Amino acid sequence: MGNAIEIKHVSQHYKNKQVLRDINLVVPENSILGLIGENGAGKTTLMKAMLGLVQISSGDILIHGSSIKQINALQKVSFLLEPRYYSYLSPYEMLKNLLITSNQYKYSSRQDIIELLRQLKLDSVAKKNINTFSFGMKQRVALAMAMIRKPSILILDEPFVGLDVQGVQLFNTVINELVVSKQCTVILSSHQLNEIQELSTEIAYIDGGMLSVYDSISNLVVTNYW
Repeated sequence: MGNAIEIKHVSQHYKNKQVLRDINLVVPENSILGLIGENGAGKTTLMKAMLGLVQISSGDILIHGSSIKQINALQKVSFLLEPRYYSYLSPYEMLKNLLITSNQYKYSSRQDIIELLRQLKLDSVAKKNINTFSFGMKQRVALAMAMIRKPSILILDEPFVGLDVQGVQLFNTVINELVVSKQCTVILSSHQLNEIQELSTEIAYIDGGMLSVYDSISNLVVTNYW
């Protein structure tokens, strides 16, 4: 098994503030990395750097061995960051449009959409307008939007926001199935350890823009670090 992402000596400055400080991190394929840290610690900036959405000041990030500076390096990466919807559309229409605009819609796509909505328990509202949904339901639509392109890497920023206990359980089940059956690597952030402790295989703790702790969740639990 290789590495999905390699972060090499990444630093990022914004005006006079250093947001990320010499981050070195390797994310194995088919793993679930939980990014932990207080609000403002640099988690979201690091995720945006992985996606090429912010320009890093130094260092490099490799996606399946290719620098994000190369064309098509991010082709199989999907993300959930501040999701935006066409709220007048239904979940089915939203997912179909995403596939059409990315030139990925084909004969089997209809069944793929139906199955994904069923998996996320959105099948009963597949044809209803998203603007009628609760915040938690919209979060599930956003997850479907990130998953429909069948990525090899999925990056999720604060995905538990707005989810009740049942919603968190459903999310955990879907992510575990995605990693096992689809061979996907998942990176998700939270400022609450208990939200991702049971889901993650590795934990990275970001503190003041620095990588303070990085280890497998099993090692961290055995050593009673938390």
